Parts: sequence; structure tokens; C-alpha cells
Amino acid sequence: MSERTSRISAVKFCFVRHGIGLVFCRPIDFGLRAFAAPVVMTSSYESRVDDKPPITLASLESRLAAQRERAEADPFSNPIILFAVDLARRIDRGEISLSDLDQIVQSATIEAFRNRAHRLGVYLGDADPDTNLATLTAQLQRIAESGDFAHFRDSVERPIAGIVLTAHPTFAMPLTVARALTELACGRTRDGAVINEAARKQRLALAQNEHHRPPEPLTLEVEHAWSLEALANAHEALDALHRTVFAIARAKWPDRWTELAPCPITLASWVGYDQDGRTDVTSMRSFAVRLADKHAAITRYRKKIAQISAAAPPELAAALEPAAVMLDRAAATVALQARLLT
Repeated sequence: MSERTSRISAVKFCFVRHGIGLVFCRPIDFGLRAFAAPVVMTSSYESRVDDKPPITLASLESRLAAQRERAEADPFSNPIILFAVDLARRIDRGEISLSDLDQIVQSATIEAFRNRAHRLGVYLGDADPDTNLATLTAQLQRIAESGDFAHFRDSVERPIAGIVLTAHPTFAMPLTVARALTELACGRTRDGAVINEAARKQRLALAQNEHHRPPEPLTLEVEHAWSLEALANAHEALDALHRTVFAIARAKWPDRWTELAPCPITLASWVGYDQDGRTDVTSMRSFAVRLADKHAAITRYRKKIAQISAAAPPELAAALEPAAVMLDRAAATVALQARLLT
């Protein structure tokens, strides 16, 4: 296709919480791409707005639909740019105020957030821990009753699913908003308490007042910290599943249950390792991330030993002490290795 040139005024909207800045691009000749120098328009148009009924999201959607129909007849037009130009001209004429747009952006943001939480909740299904654990217990009990120890061992030690954490688009919001989204989807707080209507409104209010964009600065360290938190939550869930496996096996095979090494679900992470499209993920940084993952795992095991020892008889607590010392030494070694890389 031969290159055609046009002359247009491109308008890009930068929707920012607490005000909307409009960035205009000077018209220039271009072929299949437009290159322009930005010129910022301030909110001085606000004083020119007369007392007019507030603009609505539905009316803007209607005008965008009209621009899309117009673009269907012209393959070289862009409905988004046409809509932006139309909206900018309406602001220039005083038909729309920047405060109107700010309210619309806030309303659309919270509506999208609410819908996303609902879709995530539907995808997850029943998030009640007791109900889910009862379902898993019944299934494991059926497996135990349907065969011998070897059959049960093969069933619980063979991975049937794998969970892999990735970074994008997970980090397209701050951590506070991500946590609120998760809690709304699950219907429970991070501590496991059921979210009532007041708590639900609180999280929606938080989402309305927060910026819905990646945290600044969005570094590999930030992404990796998020992945460690997610992995820790996943490990806690798997611990509950593994305890159920051991409890059923201990009741049915009291002399052999300690031979089990359950692994029905595996956990992994790409964060800090996937170099595709990432210039900041070097081999040395991946090695540092691996050490951080290792240190987090050792620390988690050490805390588990401390919890078990606190509730165990003295003889068991004494038997666990060498393992605790070994983990403390391992954690110190890994921490030293990590410091040597910095």
C-alpha cells in the first residue's frame, strides 16, 4: 500500500486523578504515523463554562459510537482521535468543564473496578475456606478408601496443577488497590474475616480515591516483593491442603503416613527471571532474585518450626532445635550472598 499523507490535529487525553490535563499535539504532515511535539493546555477553560447540565458517561459513549460509525467509511481515520478532537472543541466552546470530566473518569474507574472484582469472584467460585477444605477432605477421603497406600501416595505426590506468577498486567495498580480488589473478589479480608457491607463500601471508597496506575517507581524490586507476598499466601493455602493429606493418611495408615511427600500443586514465578522484553532483568539480577526467593523460603520454614515448637511437648521442641539452628545458619549465609551482589 502506498503511503498517504494527511494533516490532522491529534489530541491525547491524560486522565489524572484530581484533575485532567489535556495534551494537544501540533498538526504536522505524517504518513502512517504521527509525530508531534506536545503543548499542554491548562484548566483555564474552566471559567468559561456556563451553567449547563452535567455531561454524562452515556452521552460520551454515544458520541464515541458515532465516531466509530464515521470511521468505518474512512479506513484512514481513527475514531479515538476524532472523539478526542470533538471533546476538546466542546471544552473550548465551554460546553463541558474539566470538573465534569474528572467526575466521569472517577465514576467510570470505580465502576470498572467493581465489575473487575465481580468477574474475579465469579472466576474463583466459592471462596469460603471451610467449605473448600471440606470439599477437598471429602475428595481425599474417597481416594484413600478406593485403594491401598501406594495408590493414595501416587495420587497426592503427583502434581495435577501448577501455579505460575507473572508480572503483567498485575502491577497496573498500586498495592492497596490490588489488595482491595482481592478482598472484594474473595469476600474476605487478608485475615480471613468475612467482608460485610460497611467493609465493602470502605474498599470501594479506597479504590475511588487512589490512583489506578502502576506504583512509582515501578522497579523489579517492587514487582518481586509483590510476588513474594503472593507466594507466601499460596504456601499457606497449600499447607492447609497438606495437613489434610497427612491427617487422612495417618488415620488410615498409622505406620506409613510419614513416608508421604504431598505435592498436588506446584508453585513458580517468572518475576525476576523472564528476560523477554525486559532490559532490567540481567543474569545477575535474576541470581539475586533467586537468593531472595531462597531466603524467603528458609524464613518461612523457620517460622513454622517456631510455631510447632511453641505448642509441642518439650521433647519434640528439643528435637526440632537442630533444624532451627540449621535454618538460622542457612538464612545468614543466603543473606550474606545477597549482600555480596549489591
